[in-house]
Amino acid sequence: MPVVARVPATTSFDTREDDMTIDLTALGWDAERAAYARRRGDHRPGRVARVDRGVCTVLGADGPVRASLGGAVLAAAARDLTNLPCAGDWVLLGSWPDGPVTVEAVLPRRTALVRRTAGKDTSGQVLAANLDAVAVVEPVHPEPDVGRIERLLSLAHESGARPLLVLTKVDLAADPAAIARQLAAVAPGVPVLPVSAERGVGLDPLRPFVAAGSTLGLLGPSGAGKSSLVNALAGAVVMPTQAIRRVDGKGRHTTTWRALVPVPGGGAVVDTPGVRAVGLLDGSAGLDRAFADITELAAGCRYADCAHDAEPGCAVRDALDAGELSVRRWESWRRLQREIAFETGRREARQAAERRGGWRSARRRARPARPRRQVGSDAGGAGRTRSTGCGDLARPMRLSCGNIRTRQLVVPVVLASFMPRRRDLAAPRGSVGPPWPATPPGGESIAPTARIHHTHQELVNVGGHRTKVAEAPLGASKHRSD
Repeated sequence: MPVVARVPATTSFDTREDDMTIDLTALGWDAERAAYARRRGDHRPGRVARVDRGVCTVLGADGPVRASLGGAVLAAAARDLTNLPCAGDWVLLGSWPDGPVTVEAVLPRRTALVRRTAGKDTSGQVLAANLDAVAVVEPVHPEPDVGRIERLLSLAHESGARPLLVLTKVDLAADPAAIARQLAAVAPGVPVLPVSAERGVGLDPLRPFVAAGSTLGLLGPSGAGKSSLVNALAGAVVMPTQAIRRVDGKGRHTTTWRALVPVPGGGAVVDTPGVRAVGLLDGSAGLDRAFADITELAAGCRYADCAHDAEPGCAVRDALDAGELSVRRWESWRRLQREIAFETGRREARQAAERRGGWRSARRRARPARPRRQVGSDAGGAGRTRSTGCGDLARPMRLSCGNIRTRQLVVPVVLASFMPRRRDLAAPRGSVGPPWPATPPGGESIAPTARIHHTHQELVNVGGHRTKVAEAPLGASKHRSD
């Protein structure tokens, strides 16, 4: 029996009487996902249509619902942020007696469109999940960016979905067929589809990718016409649009959220915000497929580890010299290769640091607690003593606090001086000065020395005295008072 969900034709996902009904099987629900959901019979399935700061809009059998994240999902996200649900995910919902609905589990993803997060972090951000095809949307007006197309195609190949190249706004180009042939050279093996959402031209080749049970994802810059394409495929205005800026011809970044929009009589399309900078997290396999021509040439080199620089028998250098491979495409491939190698090294270093930190934490937790003695005073009043954890080798220790003044930093220091166990060396109460004589009855000075190593040390305050840092007895006559 098919599972039916009531989904509105607007992006607000409110339930009304005139809402259209969509079978969840048309959104991609199949026997494999149903078998996974049967393991947890107390939850019902649904597909995430939108996420707003941790609150998901989920299309379920009873219609769209708003659901927060359950404890299991939050625990998985604490380990890896890519485990958070996103548009296109299939989830299991749980209902509570007092009314709230929570996302209790995210079903395994078959495909995922992941890019590197902005900044210095090495984690990834999932743009959309469970896509059957990813369309790289590039406008032909004012001018297509070939380097951006190659980068986005690498990301689309790495997602596991089928990549497409959709050229929009062809009604503004003088010869769109010539542009399509030119860009087909930078997208080997990828269908190139010129369309015009404004005039409804070229939409028929896209219809099979949004058929029942299929999901099409759109990826491209702001102002490329992705939202207009969604409206054309849905047959209604479901996503807001704006005109591009006349000054530079760039988009206005109208769509700021990722949304899964059901297509009447078919599957669904996922609209993503315009991407201004897309970092490749780990796309070596996707890069090889996006640059299949260079990968094929590299397989013909004499050496398997050929760097394609000055090695003899390099097929790539021969193709460059013969003009069969353009220098621009070769430099683009090398640039993306360096970026992926850099990100891979950063991620491996972070994972190694996390493993080392985990081992250290485990060792600290497994280490038995050291027994501590009660702090007390000796009979002579020489000061407070405590055990150093060395058993019978523990000796009374006098603590004197001071500051090491550096050029720009004041570092608190504790100077510890070990004292012999002789009561006649203890300073009487109320006396001023060090607790030991400069020259004891034996004639040989036993005053301890202070060894402090620092490159910018100037002065040390000890017991109200200022002294230069040097290897000198703490009770020597070099102390001077200010």
